[in-house]
Amino acid sequence: MRPKSGTDNESWDDRDIQAINYIYSAISNKQLEYISELNSAYEIIQKFDEMYLKKSTALQIVCRHNLETVKLSNYSDTSLYFDDFEKAVNELKQAGAAVTEQEKLNYMLKSLPQNYSHIGDLIDVLPMKERTVEYLKSKIKLKRMEEKSNNVSNDKSNVFQAEAKSSSDKNYTCFGCGKPGHLKRDCRSGSNRGRGRGGFSAFRGRGRGQNNFRNFHRGRGNSQNTNRESQGSSFNTIITNNISASQDHKPRNGQIEWLLDSGCTDHIINNDKYFDRCEILQKPIKVKIGDGSTLEATKVGNIKAFFTVYGHKSEVTLTNVFYVKQMKANLLSYSKITEKNSIVSRGRLSKIYNPFGRLIAVAIKDERLYKMRSYINEEKSQAYMCKNNMTLKEKLHRTLGHINFNNWEKMCKNEVLDGLPKEIESEYLKCATCIENKMHNLPFHNNRRRAEDILEIVHTDLNGPHQTTGYEGEKYFLTFIDDYSKLTKVYCIQTKTEVFDCLVQYVNEIQNLTGKMIKELRWDNGKEYINSRVFQFAKEKGIIIKPCPPYVHELNGTAERYNRSLMDMGRCLLSEAKIHQRFWPEIIKAAAYLKNRTLTNTIEQKTPYEIFFKQKPSVKNLRMYGSKVFVRIPEEKRRSKWDKKAEIGILLGYTDTGYRVLMNNRVIIARHCDIIEEDVNLCGFEDEERQSNYDEEKEIEKQTIRDTTKNQNEENLLQTNDNEEDDDEVEIKVKRSGRKIKAPLRFDEEFGYYCINVNYCDAMIPQNFQEAITSSESLQWKEAMNREMDSLIKNNTWTLVNNPVKDKKTPMEINLKLEKSEVNNDIQYRNLIGALLYVNSGTRPDISFSVNYLSRFQNCYNETHFKYALRVLKYLYLTKDLKLKYYKSSSADILDCYVDSDWAGDTQDRKSTTGLVIRLFGNTILWKSKKQNSVTKSSTFAEYVALSEAVTEINFLICLVNEMFIKICKTKIYEDNSGVVAIVKYGNFTKNSKHIEVHYHFIHENVKSGKIEVVKIDSENNIADLFTKALDKIKLTAMVLTNERYDMSERATTAIASDVLQTETK
Repeated sequence: MRPKSGTDNESWDDRDIQAINYIYSAISNKQLEYISELNSAYEIIQKFDEMYLKKSTALQIVCRHNLETVKLSNYSDTSLYFDDFEKAVNELKQAGAAVTEQEKLNYMLKSLPQNYSHIGDLIDVLPMKERTVEYLKSKIKLKRMEEKSNNVSNDKSNVFQAEAKSSSDKNYTCFGCGKPGHLKRDCRSGSNRGRGRGGFSAFRGRGRGQNNFRNFHRGRGNSQNTNRESQGSSFNTIITNNISASQDHKPRNGQIEWLLDSGCTDHIINNDKYFDRCEILQKPIKVKIGDGSTLEATKVGNIKAFFTVYGHKSEVTLTNVFYVKQMKANLLSYSKITEKNSIVSRGRLSKIYNPFGRLIAVAIKDERLYKMRSYINEEKSQAYMCKNNMTLKEKLHRTLGHINFNNWEKMCKNEVLDGLPKEIESEYLKCATCIENKMHNLPFHNNRRRAEDILEIVHTDLNGPHQTTGYEGEKYFLTFIDDYSKLTKVYCIQTKTEVFDCLVQYVNEIQNLTGKMIKELRWDNGKEYINSRVFQFAKEKGIIIKPCPPYVHELNGTAERYNRSLMDMGRCLLSEAKIHQRFWPEIIKAAAYLKNRTLTNTIEQKTPYEIFFKQKPSVKNLRMYGSKVFVRIPEEKRRSKWDKKAEIGILLGYTDTGYRVLMNNRVIIARHCDIIEEDVNLCGFEDEERQSNYDEEKEIEKQTIRDTTKNQNEENLLQTNDNEEDDDEVEIKVKRSGRKIKAPLRFDEEFGYYCINVNYCDAMIPQNFQEAITSSESLQWKEAMNREMDSLIKNNTWTLVNNPVKDKKTPMEINLKLEKSEVNNDIQYRNLIGALLYVNSGTRPDISFSVNYLSRFQNCYNETHFKYALRVLKYLYLTKDLKLKYYKSSSADILDCYVDSDWAGDTQDRKSTTGLVIRLFGNTILWKSKKQNSVTKSSTFAEYVALSEAVTEINFLICLVNEMFIKICKTKIYEDNSGVVAIVKYGNFTKNSKHIEVHYHFIHENVKSGKIEVVKIDSENNIADLFTKALDKIKLTAMVLTNERYDMSERATTAIASDVLQTETK
């Protein structure tokens, strides 16, 4: 308490302020909020006692009740149970109860279930010293592991017994014969006789073709075979047993219930929405069922489904599945499955194996029928449409580049396009092509200002490089988007250096076209934009440039999203047109052309073209992308009147006056053409494209022959002229033969086509290991690689040896920045860090920062962190002869300290690192490398926090030295920050340094009392720098040699000195 006399009051106030300073230096910033209004150290201590020391009998009763509620039966993981149990015990101890080991053991035994009672018997026979909680935990873990292993074995043996009843249960009666012990379905009386399948065994094996349960053949082959059979016979018999049209097996929620039927010759399904691909039969096929009636199959197609077998998915493609609407059950044909697969029936299970012996499906016997259940991708199947049922809405959706269905109602209502029908089907559709090619992440919201007029803000972005080079060498495409109208201009370029030329071209074109200047340009921080040429051009034109902050390209969201939507639309067009990917520049330009003429997210409910040019665009010239185009051949290029007047091509894009057409592997602009719109998915256009590629290769080859022949003739002519100059009397007459020269066989059309195919196949060969294992032929590539490895090992091509240990001159790389990762429990990272911490704390200060930095990742480490920890270990092995040396010195200071900090050095949370070293008579006795607890706003503040921590350590050591009867006048602390020294000596506070006032009072109190003295030192001579960051080889070895902190053997000294001399010589 405060004394009453005045003299004692002053002394008491000084000691109270000193105590408050000690408390402030030892607590966190968050705890300062609770004691900011308290005026004495005694009140602060009382406040902390009220907050953290809650001891009462009532609280102990509550804690004991909580401890008794922790039961092992409530936890599936024993580790969680142990954690909650220890947490409850600690809460009981904090409440003031003395919990002994025996009492803790009793509580844990009470929490065990009845089947763990034998563990208590085991503990009773042990001596008292061995009855510990840890022993009980080990027995609990062992028992839980045994239970899990038993559950796994039981699950494997009873996978398909979920619906089976126990054979020992005989308490039921047959409703057929009235006798107990069996059900009606198992009754052997005459009422159930004659219902088997054997009577129809003559119809087994009546397959329809080469299609089977496993394989899936695309194209026209399936439909042609089906139609050919239907034309040959108007009545196709598909016999089924035990199934009638009255039985109902309806699928629900994307699943199909199947019946495995041995009397059915083909697969039958009663719902066509589950088809992956289907064809409408030109002539329905009649299906005969078991009751003698006939039904009609109107469609045939393929179904992609997967069966679940022992918890694993097995994907299967069913081919030539007939759609019979009146059939109430979905049937799998036993004969079709066994064409190339095998079925093993035993007991209540029928297992289906593929030709490789892999189990792909299981049927369970129920009511004398084998039932199966499969699942399909319901969204994808519902998005599919047969080609003959394509609606006008879907056709226009695909014609306009797969635009968003949500914009249809607005476009029809506002009549934003000429040639667009006024009424469109209101049915909502899902497009499989859009689903596959337009998946994206959630948006990154942008709060930046929007434009109020055209050309007020223009966004630009560069997309690429693309792995597939364009047909003219393009690797990038550059977009310019007007923020108000969303009108876009696209440039396809080969290199980033062309960005500036495209920018100049775009600005000049826009200025000449509209008479307006661009006011503001927005882009990301790419080097193609951030350069002196671009800034100089913008300055001359008066354009304001607003780049995004570094590594925040999401703020350039308009251009990023537009490029994404362009790529999405381009993938849809490419997927349907089935052209080579090298024509992606044409696809991107076509996508931009279509987006400029469709409704976008603009202020006005108009298209970008209409907003920008004040004119409504027309879609009368648009056609389905990738359609066949017949281009008229000009009369000048036709050799005779009997030549064809048109050539076939592929629609690639649009111009103001015509179309861009791929013809003979060349892109031309055509005005006089006729376009045939078909479903490009089913028209087999790849053959014509391959033929076009072949025609172009043939034309290039012929052109190469002509150019080579011409060059050879020119060389011969030059040589002849030279000979004439040498000898004027010699006259050489060259006569041209009238015989028609026949081209060699290698230039024949069929041979050339074969060579083109070979080149095409070679182009598909993977170029690296990753492409090989991810290709469609990954299994064959793995087999080939295994054969090659076996051959190399068999021939003793190499001898495996251990990698030599690399020389590690420093414990850590300079500027190393590691990131957090998921914990890999297979690595003994924490054990290695613990060993390194032990070595650091005892004899090796030179690894302090490295070990401290790596220890920050003990809850988020992987192989990379372990590799750098091994580097420290290798460094210790290289420098194992280094050791600390303590010597007697009468001239050195009794106690001195070096302190330093690395401001915001941790890239994860931007906290600083404190480093300090304290010496006694010149001998190192204490060193520390530690990350600071809070984020500092400046390097001065970081240095000041480090200095405050150093003063705390100095005060402790001063008391320790005083107990040894060693008198210390003043301890010097060496600091390399001038701002910190000025604040300590002169109290130079600014508006930015007021937040360090608490640390200031603590340090200033010690300086004022004469205990310490802060001395300015150069950063190069501050040996505490070793504890704040990773140093290079020169600095590290220089500190080892100059500061006399280590005693080294002759070999280690020579090695380090030679390294320093070699580095300085270089």
